[in-house]
Amino acid sequence: MKTEAWTQAVRHRLDLGRLLPLGGPGDGTWITEQVVFFGHSMGALVAFETAIALSGGDSAPRALLVSASRGPSVPARRDENFGTDAEIMADLRELSGTSEQLLANEALMQVVLPVVRADYRAVARYRSSPEARVSCPVTALTGDDDPLVDQSEARVWERHTTGGFRLRQFPGGHFFLDENRDRLCEELALLTASAAALGH
Repeated sequence: MKTEAWTQAVRHRLDLGRLLPLGGPGDGTWITEQVVFFGHSMGALVAFETAIALSGGDSAPRALLVSASRGPSVPARRDENFGTDAEIMADLRELSGTSEQLLANEALMQVVLPVVRADYRAVARYRSSPEARVSCPVTALTGDDDPLVDQSEARVWERHTTGGFRLRQFPGGHFFLDENRDRLCEELALLTASAAALGH
């Protein structure tokens, strides 16, 4: 995904003063205001665990938006020893989220592949308790041609919130976001408006 393009699109459509990166104590970006968490793929699981860690406090999110992610208690489709380097590169090509220019750069891929493998391993090992829940509403977004997440797996997110739940499907694969930027910005606008109303 093109991060800068997304940042500008979301800021324009939602009229936001700024977007907050998740930080931690000591780095100057720790959450001190009402927020909505958004996570894509592995980032959805990170957002979920962060929301649980912050639950009950002033920094707890008002809503959670998860994208291209199975429910957190659903086992990963790949085991932690998935693939040779060549197979991982073929997988990245199939998912269409990595530029061909990057994939063709052998020197750079030697640096990137261990990081990607570690991410794959972390996702394969992760599974939350079936009882783990957030109290904020959860919206799950999926691509109708995503080879990693189907509708039934995304719907499991409903079991992990005591707030409301919505499931939205968009055309596209695992990185459907770039193909549906305007519609997704509308979804974010609706979610942040609802979260703001809950905060008053």
